[in-house]
Amino acid sequence: MPNFFFPCIGITKGPLIEDTAASPPYLLKRKWETTTFDIATLAAKHSLNFSWHLMDAFLSHVNYELVVMAGDRTQACEQADLCQAMLYVDGASPFIMALVCTHSVNEYSGINSRDSISGGAKLPEELRVGLTSNDGKVEAWLHQPALACLTLPDGRIPDGGAAGAMNAASLWPSLEKKQPRLKTARVALQTAPMIMHRGSSLLHIWQGIEALFPDVRTELSFRLALLIAQLAKDITPRRETYQRSRKSYDQRSKAAHGGELQNGPEAWVEGWNLLCLCMKAIMARGGLPDEQDLIGEALT
Repeated sequence: MPNFFFPCIGITKGPLIEDTAASPPYLLKRKWETTTFDIATLAAKHSLNFSWHLMDAFLSHVNYELVVMAGDRTQACEQADLCQAMLYVDGASPFIMALVCTHSVNEYSGINSRDSISGGAKLPEELRVGLTSNDGKVEAWLHQPALACLTLPDGRIPDGGAAGAMNAASLWPSLEKKQPRLKTARVALQTAPMIMHRGSSLLHIWQGIEALFPDVRTELSFRLALLIAQLAKDITPRRETYQRSRKSYDQRSKAAHGGELQNGPEAWVEGWNLLCLCMKAIMARGGLPDEQDLIGEALT
């Protein structure tokens, strides 16, 4: 099966993987700058399914690519989305996968000069041998077309975190199949950072959390906080999680009723961390217990 490459906007530090022979999925470090002329060559001789000016803008912010192996582009996008969500659960700052490509940015960087009889000699020695337009066709499509998202303060992948997240991405689909509401939480985790208004994004985050507990319709703040604390009891102290959840739900209610969140990202980050915590706890448990089971656990 072919590899597909998702340039990532927003990852400023991550694992230093440079071996393209490694088994996907993994994060690949970008090695080379890609000139405007390289991208213009892709537009003229290859297949970009959008304006090449967008690719030029997107790639200027890219330090890493997510590499996945799949039978076709649709499957690749689904797998990349799962990997992105599991990286978030593992502590990664939100990032954008604006494009999906059939080739790595490391492969088509320098292609304009290599296509020229004399231009290749002007490149750094490491770039003189590589992909040319006679070797094959580079194809690219839009995936998450945005240049900005809400992020965590450090904007990075935790050291050693990528491998665990990639493994989790292979296990999560079976959980979603058994309990479809888990997909709502996972999609909320992926899409909330794209909502640049923090209050609206926090509401979206809590939509994902509340989807995990569909039977809770009264005493929402108290019951949701209690259930979250019990769900994650093996990861964080229940009292601490309960208090955090109550406070975050108050911020969610403020946003829902037209109030302004406190200055700074803290309220948004706390809601984000709680959704990540819920999903991490679900992974650790191998599924999501229902409300009665969680209450039963708390009473034993």
